[in-house]
Amino acid sequence: MKKIIIYIGIVLIASGFIPKNLYAQDNFTEAVQTHVNHIEEFIDRFNFDEESQFYKYVQITYPREKVDRKRVLNALFNKRKTTLSLDSVRENFVEDVSDSERPVHIDIYDALWYATVPAQVTVDSIPIDMTITLEIQMNSDYSIEWSIVGIKSKSLEKMESHDKFYISASSHATYFPELYSALSSSTLFQSVVSDSQKESNTDKYLNLIAGKTVTDVIIKTGITYHFLQISGWIMKVEYVPQDYSLNTGWLISEVKAVDSFLEKRLYQKQVLGINNTN
Repeated sequence: MKKIIIYIGIVLIASGFIPKNLYAQDNFTEAVQTHVNHIEEFIDRFNFDEESQFYKYVQITYPREKVDRKRVLNALFNKRKTTLSLDSVRENFVEDVSDSERPVHIDIYDALWYATVPAQVTVDSIPIDMTITLEIQMNSDYSIEWSIVGIKSKSLEKMESHDKFYISASSHATYFPELYSALSSSTLFQSVVSDSQKESNTDKYLNLIAGKTVTDVIIKTGITYHFLQISGWIMKVEYVPQDYSLNTGWLISEVKAVDSFLEKRLYQKQVLGINNTN
């Protein structure tokens, strides 16, 4: 699958913070919630180990506080999305990742975490809405950059063939006669190609803009980070804008328990638009 490399640093959207004492809660919880301005800061708080900057900050600023990782993790959830069902899942998630014998940590260099970015591109006066999926790629010199690995777009998906043509499950008994038609027509050929071999939305986009004029590119707000590297879990992190009432910044919007890596592969394909998940 083709990749489009975007040479950008790990500099992500920042935002302001809520001034202290604007809502009633303890100072420590407020400190966890109100300065998560970059995804790197979220990762630092999530890990909360002796090497993390936030851990060192807490030891100096709140020497008398009884602070453990569970308390920090609970403060990283978006309180606007708190429900009884989420509370139950959240408790299981927090217990799992903060296990004292096998604590789970995440890193910006990890594989299997992604950013999804909504965008609109106007090609030959036709606007096309899409969501771009990016992944961190490590280079031979150990530098890192974001790389496009998938695109979700209803407009691009409509370009697929909808012809009712297939190779029968019993076709082998008659030496696969459907192949005569399939190999003679590009449209019919696309109908019988395995999903793993089909043209991805990334390929379709490249073909779409080849020789055409892109007149406008809009990168929209609403970036989401998807962490799939945590065993047994998928975690989504979204930016919560400042409103002076609850926690703000990059916070956990959803955690989902998964029983197998197959579920994560389906998530990559169906949610992130990644075809090549080998």
